[in-house]
Formats: sequence, C-alpha cells, structure tokens
Amino acid sequence: MKIKKIASGSSGNCFLYNNNLLIECGISMKKIEKGVDYSVHDLTACLLSHEHRDHSKSVESLEQRCIEIYMSKGTHDALSLPDSCFYHFLEAGKMVKINDYNIMPFEVYHDHEFMPCKEPLGFLIKHQDDQLVFITDTSHVKYQFPGTTHFMIECNYSEELINKSLAARTLPKSLYDRIRCTHFSLEQVKIFFEANDLSTCEEIHLIHISLNNGNAELFQETIQELTGKPVYV
Repeated sequence: MKIKKIASGSSGNCFLYNNNLLIECGISMKKIEKGVDYSVHDLTACLLSHEHRDHSKSVESLEQRCIEIYMSKGTHDALSLPDSCFYHFLEAGKMVKINDYNIMPFEVYHDHEFMPCKEPLGFLIKHQDDQLVFITDTSHVKYQFPGTTHFMIECNYSEELINKSLAARTLPKSLYDRIRCTHFSLEQVKIFFEANDLSTCEEIHLIHISLNNGNAELFQETIQELTGKPVYV
C-alpha cells in the first residue's frame, strides 16, 4: 500500500492511494497533476467525501479529463454539478466495486447551520490484503473498523489549543463553535482508537491538522504513544 499526501488542511485536501486512486480533489488541477506525477489519465477514480471547496475544488476539471468521480447524491446536488456519465453516486452502507477496490461508504457528521454539508461520507476501502479507513471532517464516528491495516483520520485541533485561540481572541466564537461541531479533535481521535481493535493496524496517517489550533508533532507523538503504531502527519 502506498499513501501520498498531495495536500492536507483547510487550504486544500488531496490524497493518492496506490498511485491510482485519488481521494479528495480540493486543490487546483495544476497541483493535482504535479502530485500524481502528471499521470492523471492513469487514475482509476476519485472519491469525494463532501462538497466543501477544500475537498472538491477540481471536481469539474477531473470530469473534463474523463476521470470517474464517486460521491453522494447530496454532494453532487450541493455542488450544482451537471449530469455526467463520469459522476457516480454512493450511498452509506452500500458497497461498490471500482476495478480491484471494494469501497464501503459510511456516514460522517459535518453539517452546521453556518456551513451546511449535505450527505458527507467516510470510506472503508479494501484492496487485496489491505483495508484503509478514511475519515475527515466529522464531529464523531459511530462505527468500529476491525481488520483495518491503515487509517487516514482527521486530527484537526486539540481542546487546549482551540481554547487558547478563543481566549486570545484570535478565533471568533462563531468559528470556535463550528469547528467543535464539525471536526475531529485530538481527544476524539484518542477515544476512537481506544474503541477499535488495532491488532492488524500497520500505519496511521493524521490528516487535516489545523495550522492555528493544531500541533502536528504533538499529535503524532500522542497517537503513536497511545496506539504503539507508526503515525505519520
């Protein structure tokens, strides 16, 4: 299994799995092309978790290049995308097969009155002997994932750091409330891993770490100590 972080964070998200499956496309097409070593047409497909632009920026550019894109119907409608044979709809709990990938979408929770999100998804991806779980932009996760070999999971902020930002008035209260209602914190990530059987886990990748309310080195050390697994940021 190969996981490449092309971009991760509030400025844009895009990941490459096994050199041919794109997960998210929230950066410019030019950056995607560079990130995949200018082999866009070798991509099997792109999985799109939700409509926010830091995850979906280049969806139409990929469609124009005849790349198959998989998303929920809610995401498609929220983006006001036209009908296209390259857009495919996913439903939580219904597995789809894309070439040699078996993909199970599942519910995540990212909706907020000040930034609506319609039908966001996480992904459980099975490929040969590997199982990857991809989770981003959610307030919580209600599932467990036995047999997983690789996790890519949002660790956006910590309660300590976000509270410091609020106290210093560098973070508006409205944004503070929205982040805490729609993103996964370090504390929640710890609870998530404590609830999961990690006996088959080989690697953990922490993604979507906030520049202002996160600390990549601290988060990496904390989760590595908790799980005993290699953690990458």
